[in-house]
Amino acid sequence: MNRPTLRILPLFICLAAGLAAGCMSEEAAPADPDKGTLTGSVDKSLAGQYKTQAGMNYTLNEDGSFLMKGQVQTPGGMIDRETKGEWRVDGDKLMIKDAQGYVVPYAMTKESNGTIKLVMTGRMKAETILTPVK
Repeated sequence: MNRPTLRILPLFICLAAGLAAGCMSEEAAPADPDKGTLTGSVDKSLAGQYKTQAGMNYTLNEDGSFLMKGQVQTPGGMIDRETKGEWRVDGDKLMIKDAQGYVVPYAMTKESNGTIKLVMTGRMKAETILTPVK
């Protein structure tokens, strides 16, 4: 693999595992990441703790930072994974930027019960449901 591919591989693993509701059944790979500018602004109404159906835990902080923790399935078994980065809302998209600077946009729908539905915007159209942790 070339160097850029090696740098974004952890992002692929985290996003594929973490933002997939029903990770194993619905998502094979994330949208095409773009190393670039994180656009939009923090929507403080989204700040809080969430869990995906795959069991990944997300914290969207009011300062625009996020933390994802959980286990990721690999060919060798489950591994613990923790990823930090930034998030913003740009129109109807949730923008996620990892620590290496790669930005991935997700089409976003906010439900009245606080649930956030995310759909990858690249070639993959996998759906993720973030359910608020009470």
